[in-house]
Amino acid sequence: MPRPLRLRSIARAIAVICVLLIAWVGWQVWQVKSDLEAAKSAASVVRDAVDARDLETARAAVQDLGVRSNDARERTDGMTWSALTHLPVFGDDAHAVRVLSDVLDDLAAQVADPLLDIAYDLDNGAMSPQRGRIPIEEIGRIQTPVEAGRSAVARSEQAVAGLSGSYVQQIDDARQQVSEALETAAGPLRRLATATRLLPSVLGGDGPRRYLLVLQNNAEIRSTGGFPGSAFLLKVDDGLVQLTHPEAGQAFPHLDTPALPLSSAERTLFSERAGTWFVDANTIPSFARSADLWTAHWERRFGGRLDGVVATDPVTLSYVLEATGPVEVDGVELTHENATAELLSGTYARLTDPEAQDAFFRRAGSKIFGAVTHVDDAAGLLRALQRSADEQRLLFSSVHPDEEREVTRTALAGVDRPAPADVPRVGVFVSDTTGTTGSKLSYYLRYQAKVVSTGCGRGRQELTGTAALQLKTPEAPDDLPLYVTGGDPAVPVGDEDLYILLVGPKAGSLNDVRQDGRPVRSRVVDYEGRPATRVELRLPAGGATELTWRMVASAEQTGDVQVDVTPSVVPGSTSSVAVSSCR
Repeated sequence: MPRPLRLRSIARAIAVICVLLIAWVGWQVWQVKSDLEAAKSAASVVRDAVDARDLETARAAVQDLGVRSNDARERTDGMTWSALTHLPVFGDDAHAVRVLSDVLDDLAAQVADPLLDIAYDLDNGAMSPQRGRIPIEEIGRIQTPVEAGRSAVARSEQAVAGLSGSYVQQIDDARQQVSEALETAAGPLRRLATATRLLPSVLGGDGPRRYLLVLQNNAEIRSTGGFPGSAFLLKVDDGLVQLTHPEAGQAFPHLDTPALPLSSAERTLFSERAGTWFVDANTIPSFARSADLWTAHWERRFGGRLDGVVATDPVTLSYVLEATGPVEVDGVELTHENATAELLSGTYARLTDPEAQDAFFRRAGSKIFGAVTHVDDAAGLLRALQRSADEQRLLFSSVHPDEEREVTRTALAGVDRPAPADVPRVGVFVSDTTGTTGSKLSYYLRYQAKVVSTGCGRGRQELTGTAALQLKTPEAPDDLPLYVTGGDPAVPVGDEDLYILLVGPKAGSLNDVRQDGRPVRSRVVDYEGRPATRVELRLPAGGATELTWRMVASAEQTGDVQVDVTPSVVPGSTSSVAVSSCR
């Protein structure tokens, strides 16, 4: 064959091979695209089915997700795809598709499938209390798959975070969607992993435990949520839970000296009453500190040793009743719809004797607790408790250092939960001080706090705070029971005395406090490394007022601002986040 013909034949062969290679690569790309789109569709079905508690549909979708994501992973693991990752311009995109395929496959195998098994157990009652006993062995059994799922999500977050932006919109959209999905899953998985590590020992798996359970009454507001009107001894042994020894908060005697030594800042901001009265310990916003003081009061009065303190409020009880169903107390049916109003208002109208009121509250607490320890809908109960914790209504502190370290990293720690180093925190905490005995007018109190980052001078955030308060008492406050208004002749009927604790960012400053535009004389003190001041005011019946103040954060705190606010009688969270001006 002449040389030119041989060259043309070789060139044609090479051309054919190139065409075939291009077709092969194109087919591979199309197949991966098809697999990933199908996996995305299956993932959406899983999410919707789990939300609807249609676990059979969710199971089928998880299997489809596993097949499709595994196919995509195998295609992007081969030599063809490896070659694509080295191409100029599009190599990064091919690498991104490979990473996303790997992530989806890991999530299907190590997260979705095992967690769906746990959802089945919850739905079938395997983790529901039986005759007052919580099955801690079942909690221990799921610890390994939950931790594996948490680790898989953490690894995937890191892998996706390492991807650069793409010129191909579909790839960039997929990267963003996967990143957002991972962020959404990471929080619940971290909480679940912490719970499975803690609960077996907290619930008496290593020996009997004794906890103080405090019910906070939001109708008389306190920094952590409400007046500690009722207290119980909670005994736990190998998952068996018993509620005993009910006590009224007011039954604890006044002490001549604080139950625990108070710091100079605590005495200035909260007075000696925070240490000498059981019912004023939680004017201090730190739940761990309030718990220590309550523990000291209890142990001084009754002896023995407590292992920790749990606190909650009637709003939480209303969430819980949605899972347990209604309970009847002294002929009154408490439901998730009426529990808050009945426990914080209706009882005072029906019962004029404070001792009878306290007795009703304690019986209500016992009845609801009994419903919790016999609930069939464990998943619904967990949702209720998680919502309450997120709103800082369900709080826990342990005297065991290893447990307390774990708890402090969760919502159960309240405002004691540490924030990232670059996040400035601002606190607005409300307490009733009406007359000599307090009032229950906080049932009618509405408030909200807002912080705005107004500038970033020399790398330090400049912040402005606003707290708006309104007292929505009935038009005829004279008709309210004396126990609600406080009955102090020195205070006009229906007016509520309050003090507002303002806490600025760590190592920052706080100044220019004003009420309705007028300067307020306030003393700013160093409260655990943060500037803090106490503002006292009287809110007239039906009246409103507004506090404003200025702050500057430290140079290290350039992130979004976390604003912690006392939970109120209104369901939902009172806390918020303000956008940083230093980014």
